[in-house]
Amino acid sequence: ETPAATGAAPKARFLDLAERLSERLNAILVRETRRAFNGWFFLVSFFLLLVLSMLACFGVLMGSSSARGQGWSLFSFLYLSLCGVSFLTLPMMVATMVVSEIRERTFELVTTTTLTAVRIVWGELLTAMGLFVLFASAVAPFMAFSYLLGGVDLRAILTGLGISFLGSLLLTLIAILGSVQHAAAATTRVGLVILAVIALSFAGTLISPFGRPMERMWDDPDIGVILLGFFSVYLTVAGVLFTAAAGRLTFPSANRARPVRLALTLHLLIPTVPLLVGDADHELWMAWAIYAIVVLFISGVVS
Repeated sequence: ETPAATGAAPKARFLDLAERLSERLNAILVRETRRAFNGWFFLVSFFLLLVLSMLACFGVLMGSSSARGQGWSLFSFLYLSLCGVSFLTLPMMVATMVVSEIRERTFELVTTTTLTAVRIVWGELLTAMGLFVLFASAVAPFMAFSYLLGGVDLRAILTGLGISFLGSLLLTLIAILGSVQHAAAATTRVGLVILAVIALSFAGTLISPFGRPMERMWDDPDIGVILLGFFSVYLTVAGVLFTAAAGRLTFPSANRARPVRLALTLHLLIPTVPLLVGDADHELWMAWAIYAIVVLFISGVVS
């Protein structure tokens, strides 16, 4: 046996293992990730974020005689940059890929296989998760450096990463739903512009109160109830968007409305648990009741 053959054997086993693992993954995830890596939009965004993070670190180190205590300024810039990319770039990338698949009628062919509409939407969402991890990996080392400089709490850094992740997923679901709802080119462009405005507004509202009170938020005795209420609303809203997007990709002969109605019912019922646990006052109950009536009215008109 030659040395070349000996060296080729481990490589062949590795490629065979990689192929088997890729077959177990969501086919949409593998396809869309490859398309993102082959496109210029992701590469430009990734390297731009990386370069801006490096320049921000150099600016903090060179712009002050004592960089100690400048961690919060650096972290604020890094957090805002990550929010801008994750709230704007990722949803637009996924929306563009979904529109392309719909216009090429790829989803119609895919749904005739074992891939269901739920797995298709889940694959698009997993693609956004994976791309976000790559974006966050470019910023996280510099955020750690801001912590070493002082002036920023580690809890604030983790909270910033969590907010950018959750916001990115929610806006990606909105982008997917908007893309499958309106696959026309002109409508898609308008939708992407609206999505960009929403994303930037969302990022702005998050960064404005993101200061010292956010660091002390974790010392609030009611933080458990607050987090329970937040995640109950967030997850149920995401469930409604997910089921609505999957329903648009389902064949018309199937029951599209049933999963959406179930998700909408859970969205209106589950968030009442934190209200009960937290012993909410009458104003909160009244506000949630009005919100539920409005949601039910809009859903009835849309359906």
